[in-house]
Amino acid sequence: MKQTSAIVAAILLASAMIAAAIYLRPAAPSPAAHAAATPEPTAPAAPQAQPTAPAPAAPLAPTPPVVPAPPAAALVPSAPAPQAVSGPALEAKVRAALAKELVLWREQCWDALAAKTPGPTSTRFTLNMNFAADGSEIGRGMISARDAGRPDVNLCVNRLPASLLKLEPIGAPATVDLEIVLP
Repeated sequence: MKQTSAIVAAILLASAMIAAAIYLRPAAPSPAAHAAATPEPTAPAAPQAQPTAPAPAAPLAPTPPVVPAPPAAALVPSAPAPQAVSGPALEAKVRAALAKELVLWREQCWDALAAKTPGPTSTRFTLNMNFAADGSEIGRGMISARDAGRPDVNLCVNRLPASLLKLEPIGAPATVDLEIVLP
């Protein structure tokens, strides 16, 4: 105990000394004060020159003439834009694309945890998935229901690395909420 208090006292003393050194350190002189303190060499007095008018500014270069832009060409789409897919049709596409992940979730989370700890016979959660117009998944969130059944399984699914889905182009950005029930 005595050794610990000696170490603490030494640290406090060293901190106080450092703080005092920083606080009491002389400030560096400013360049203007340094210049004022340095005497200029004396030279013989030169005759004072009379102030002269400023030289006239160089004439500005003429501005180039404004040329109107040619009329814009009509934009012709190279391929027709895909029809926007939404609602049940989009949900069906997403469920089909998630089939592989559902098998993985059942094997790695449901089967493993249900064998370890018996509990409710199912669990459910909602996947909130965002897709770009080209059909690529750009974001995913998971919402566990309050009466989810097996929060441990939901947490396991949430911690698994997600493979972003790639659907056919869907025409417009879209969000899909899918309720998933395991097993």
